[in-house]
Amino acid sequence: MFHQLTVGDAGPEVDELQQRLVDLGFEVNEPRDRFDEVTRISVEQFQRSRGLDASGVCDSATWRALLEAEHQFGSRPLYLASPMLRGDDVATLQLRLGSLGFNAGRVDGIFGPNTQRAVRDFQQNVDLVVDGVCARDTVSQLDRLTSRGGGHSIAGMREREDLDVRATALGGLRVAICHRGVDNALVGALGADLHLAEAVVSVASDDDWSALAAATNAFEADVCLAVDVVDAVGVEIAYYSTDGFQSEAGRMLAESLLRQLPHPPGWPPSVARGMRLPILRETRCPTVRIKIGPIDDVAEIHSLLVAAGHRALRAWTDRATLNS
Repeated sequence: MFHQLTVGDAGPEVDELQQRLVDLGFEVNEPRDRFDEVTRISVEQFQRSRGLDASGVCDSATWRALLEAEHQFGSRPLYLASPMLRGDDVATLQLRLGSLGFNAGRVDGIFGPNTQRAVRDFQQNVDLVVDGVCARDTVSQLDRLTSRGGGHSIAGMREREDLDVRATALGGLRVAICHRGVDNALVGALGADLHLAEAVVSVASDDDWSALAAATNAFEADVCLAVDVVDAVGVEIAYYSTDGFQSEAGRMLAESLLRQLPHPPGWPPSVARGMRLPILRETRCPTVRIKIGPIDDVAEIHSLLVAAGHRALRAWTDRATLNS
């Protein structure tokens, strides 16, 4: 298990962290192996560049992102494996395939069945051996047909099409609500409220967002609401977005929530933005992360938040009717 690194830590793990930061162009002080303020700032800058929460603490999500950043497209064969291959090279592959009209699914940097299928379709179209492995010949053809900049993946358009044909009612919608165990009362009340509207609801709690993403996928959710109650004042809603791809369904839900959520006096303006948090990246369904706090304020407007969440989700499910 990865143990997070923060200011004051020292040792070989910090030295490796600093070397990876330097390799990516970030600054660290000499001598190495001590997590100082310069390292904290570099970690924070890296986190922002990867769409993670900019805490300045190297947690498990940050460490995984550092590991994935070392993989450049073409530096290794890419194929379906268990556990699935992850990396910036996989994201580049997905984006290039998607920009050519081969739907590899969302650009998440995870080589899954959809990516393998898109690789096989591409190989068949350019008269290569159809084996689903992105190796030298496939890389060469992709280099020939696409620019280094990538473009935009067809997957975003496909997600929007799926959104337009999805059932336009809460009844029967499979809703996953997850949180990190801080405010069970809020998510429990929201789950009960949606259950009364005949939605099929799953409520899960875990300290690991990746574990919650796996539970959401196992539930085969149509949509996921991830709630994170924090000390900071205000509300921020995140949906999945990366270079060349944005979850349109997630963005629409985030904006629907922004319109409905209450705004107590003294709170800063609420925002919705694209991020690459594990819960957003690893869930197969449209997902939003609702970061809200502090807990005392949340408790005071508990019933308003539940009602707002219900209205926002209902408005989101009604959008196909409104768009037709």
